[in-house]
Amino acid sequence: MHALVDWAVAFARSHALLAYLLGTLLAAAEALPVVGAVVPGSATIIAFGALIAAGALRFWPFVAAVALGAVIGDGLSYELGRRYQRAVLERWPLSRHPELAARGEVLFARHGGKSILIARFTPGVRAIVPVLAGILEMPPARFFAANLGSAIVWAISHVLFGVLLGASLELLGAVAGRLAILAALLFLLAWAVIWIARRMARRLPALFAAAAEPLAAWAERNPGWLARRVGAALAADRAEALALAVMAGLLAGGLWMLLGALQDLIAGDPLVRLDGVVLHALTALRSHWGDRAMRLLAATAAPPVLAVLAFAAALALALAREWPLLLAWLLGLAGAALLGTLLPLLPHAAAPLAATAASPFFPPSASALFAATAYGLLAFFAFRAASPRLQPALASAAALLVVFSAAARLYLGLTLLSTEIIAIAFALTWIGLTAAIALLRRLPAGRAWPAALLALPVLIGAAAAEAAGLPLLPLPAPGVPPPPRVMSLAAWEEGGWDTLPGVRVGLLGNYTRPFSVQWAGSPARLAQILEARGWRPPPSWTPLTAAAWLAPAIDPGALPVLPRFADGVPEALVLIRPLAAGGPPARLVLRLWPSDAAIGAGARRLPLWLGALTEERFRRIAATLTLSRAAPAPGAAFAALAAALPAGRLLPADREAVPPARLSGGRVPVLLGWDAARADAGCPPPGCPAARSSP
Repeated sequence: MHALVDWAVAFARSHALLAYLLGTLLAAAEALPVVGAVVPGSATIIAFGALIAAGALRFWPFVAAVALGAVIGDGLSYELGRRYQRAVLERWPLSRHPELAARGEVLFARHGGKSILIARFTPGVRAIVPVLAGILEMPPARFFAANLGSAIVWAISHVLFGVLLGASLELLGAVAGRLAILAALLFLLAWAVIWIARRMARRLPALFAAAAEPLAAWAERNPGWLARRVGAALAADRAEALALAVMAGLLAGGLWMLLGALQDLIAGDPLVRLDGVVLHALTALRSHWGDRAMRLLAATAAPPVLAVLAFAAALALALAREWPLLLAWLLGLAGAALLGTLLPLLPHAAAPLAATAASPFFPPSASALFAATAYGLLAFFAFRAASPRLQPALASAAALLVVFSAAARLYLGLTLLSTEIIAIAFALTWIGLTAAIALLRRLPAGRAWPAALLALPVLIGAAAAEAAGLPLLPLPAPGVPPPPRVMSLAAWEEGGWDTLPGVRVGLLGNYTRPFSVQWAGSPARLAQILEARGWRPPPSWTPLTAAAWLAPAIDPGALPVLPRFADGVPEALVLIRPLAAGGPPARLVLRLWPSDAAIGAGARRLPLWLGALTEERFRRIAATLTLSRAAPAPGAAFAALAAALPAGRLLPADREAVPPARLSGGRVPVLLGWDAARADAGCPPPGCPAARSSP
């Protein structure tokens, strides 16, 4: 895309006269009948206007060229109508589109001469109205006055829009990709929530109808209180029995999800590692505009907003004398706040980015549980009072609010994925329990809705306060990582390297391949050293290079490298080295990811990077597709890489960070390397030891 824009700017600068002429021709073509519906005149003129912001064209000359073309095009259409009258409408191609003439006549009859201006901005009748003006014998002086005035307005508006668009491209260029990914993620979240809600609304009645008879038989066989209630509900009101079954399922599902997430958090299972993956991946997407949008959503869980909401809803429930629901409200919020406060004390609980910025009396995890429970209960209060036709939409809206608010908190680093899962699970559990009790006790359904309505002004007020800049959410600045832990070169070589992560965590929180390389210095310096030894960057992903995976001959150097992530962070450096011919097609791949450590003292530090050296082997499937299989590089490749580094050191394969059975590839040697050009980093006087290439 950047190459295309650069080419267009260069072309317009080199052929300015041709660009102005093209603007005139496009504006004239868009004013001709039928032709204007095929030629993308408006879009191209706006695109040329964007080049004005880049300095390739001048504003007023281009406006004049576009206005001239619009006048010429409408003038030609007017002369066609005046000369051929209605016969022009009966000839091809206008005879194929009689609906355009009908719409144009209605517009001309209603607005007269003003229809010339209106039609310029109305798709479909854009080119037919000047023809009708000629057919209906509109005076030439009146027509050309309207034609000239409307052409100037139309040209200025289109070119100015393009200029504004082009001026914003530079501003959005740095964040457009991240904003697009963020918007896509939010869209997928919304689609998933709405799809689940609609599917449940369609499937639940049928599922309940299939389970009604077994439930009735179970109720007859059991003499307990719950069995009597279920039997009475099935006999009296099928809709109430369906609701009770749904709430029981909600309670069971929420409790299962809550206990499972807590177990993972205590045992340190993949959910804990997934916290880091999601946190780092979303941190990489942060931008100024994304932060502004997400702060509006996350403001719904700000402690001041939740405090106002809790008090106002409790007061509304008390005034309505809804004592059971008031008790459920208070107990649910208290339980959510307590559980959220205790979560950081669990063995494997990690702190989010903004933990230090939040109030110690109401940590971010408590805010997440409090918000999910509060909005879930309010949605339940409104759901009971709403008509059956509104209930699915209401449930979807509440689910979107909770999910989007959770996504915003994750994006801003306020909470972790495990916390949000626990928050939603607790909210579902408490809502299911409250709803089941309300149904079993046959509580009236119409007196708690004022408490739910209070959420609307609170949400609007929270968004307005956040938009006005009030500090509802104290957050760290985007892109500011925590300070690295620093060790000396000697400490790193003597065993400090073993304190860094030993295996890469994939996108699903699972352990993947071991880190087999550690480099102290800049990736650019490592690339400079290795490119002199035959290494090179892989081809970028483009339609042409992607097609290389379908080429009949396998060229390992022409294939782009599939991306790999460590804790949600993409590689900072990728280098490849095709292996010598004589065996199956293969190449070595070296990847580097950032770590949280550095070598040095004071301001003289070398950042530490974690890497993996693998061997990719290629084979053809059905003579149409190339597949790759990665494996740990052989020992000779490690030895050659260590020899290529001016301070390389190859350690034996005695590292065991996790059980080898859980690693694909088992034990591998570890290669340490550092930038010898900065030999003073972390070294005591008078300097560092001599470069080594072996233990």
